Amino acid sequence: MGKSAALAVYLGVSHLAMGFARRVVRKRLAAGKEHPTRYTERLGEPSLPRPDGRLIWFHAASIGEALSILEVIERLREEVPDASILVTTVTRTSADILATRLPKGAFHLFTPVDAAQAVNRFLDHWKPDLAVWTESELWPMLMHRTRRNRIPMLLVKARISEESVKRIRRIGGLSNSLLSRK
Repeated sequence: MGKSAALAVYLGVSHLAMGFARRVVRKRLAAGKEHPTRYTERLGEPSLPRPDGRLIWFHAASIGEALSILEVIERLREEVPDASILVTTVTRTSADILATRLPKGAFHLFTPVDAAQAVNRFLDHWKPDLAVWTESELWPMLMHRTRRNRIPMLLVKARISEESVKRIRRIGGLSNSLLSRK
């Protein structure tokens, strides 16, 4: 992936951000915005062992994106029954809903914060065979490290909100670097 100056700065700051990320997650935990027993997943700490065999990872920001891929996950489980499916989201609401709707062989975790140490822990433990991004909230360090670990990535969401278009235009070089195939 060719790096823009903005991406290079972001990745550099991400290497220094773990202490700040811990404080933010603890503050969110105290405010009831993080799951009381699973908040360490946000810091990249695994709460489950990695299943044997192939692991396909779907990343969705919120419940809307997560619900939109349930049919895809069910069909994928039918077509590739020996693969496990990991779905990551950010919100407690999405975790609660997915707990009752994911098919057998699929499970939910919270997305790690976009700090290098958390992302490295997450990817080193889970070692997904494929990453499927289902949203327009692109997490630069998570995408950068996924690509660096040679994990194939797909972006399956074809619709982007006007707000996302404005955000992408503001950070044009960074977005171009993340989405390039280099």
